[in-house]
Amino acid sequence: SFALTMIDTDARDFVHWMLADIPASTTSIERGASDEVRAAGGKGTLSSEYDGKYFGPCPPGPDHHYVFTVYALDAPLDLEPGFTLDDLRDSLEGHILAQGSLTGLRSGPV
Repeated sequence: SFALTMIDTDARDFVHWMLADIPASTTSIERGASDEVRAAGGKGTLSSEYDGKYFGPCPPGPDHHYVFTVYALDAPLDLEPGFTLDDLRDSLEGHILAQGSLTGLRSGPV
């Protein structure tokens, strides 16, 4: 399976999106698919805005770094709905086969 995180590292690891147990057969996530991915077998969680959906970047001021990380796992994770970033990090331990990250930069209103 796969897990995916989107974290704003300039805002104390503000969670914009997390998914776990994405089926291994998944090769892409379509735009606007936060609910559908969970329905297809993945588990979503609350963002730092307490919403179970993707929360796009909207920094209040200077540049913020948004880190998207995908983890390839050797097994599904035993996480309950509403899991936290710490829960995910603990569950990933010993199960990561590979991982990759992409960092995006976004500025707030000028």
